[in-house]
Amino acid sequence: MNTNRLLGLLLVLLLLLPGCASQQVEQTKATASPTASAPVLVTQGTLSPDPAQSGSTLQEGNPVQVLTKDQNGQELTISVNDTLNVTLDGNPTTGYVWDTKELDTSYLEQLGDLVYTTQSTGKLAGAGGTYLFSYKALKAGQTKLTLVYHRPWENNTPTAAEIFEVTVKIQE
Repeated sequence: MNTNRLLGLLLVLLLLLPGCASQQVEQTKATASPTASAPVLVTQGTLSPDPAQSGSTLQEGNPVQVLTKDQNGQELTISVNDTLNVTLDGNPTTGYVWDTKELDTSYLEQLGDLVYTTQSTGKLAGAGGTYLFSYKALKAGQTKLTLVYHRPWENNTPTAAEIFEVTVKIQE
């Protein structure tokens, strides 16, 4: 009789646990280095500014230039102390992640951790989302910023699934 009670209690616990786990937010920290591949994972929410839009906004009194895949291959001009945000679609459940491939840290400094936000507000496993990279312009000059969408463990693959590259001119 005690065995049946124990099995019943175990069954109730197993039914309740998935509901509790779905309310938690998982986070994985990335280092601030340009080669970091583990983004901060936000399971629900939105990025600010809206990742679907590109253009300029203000952040702490300094202009923010927001880039999307539409600006890939372009040249842009910003000023020293401006912030450059790059938002790109991706899905880490496929094994692919966006990483910084080329970044001259004497011109652009990565601000904080890479952030990944899912686009799904429901509980759709494997849904895609948006990666947000933020950089601060440090000094006048010209540099190239290159991001690659790849599987980090496939070192023998000569090309990335996607490449995002912009030339950044920084003025005083």
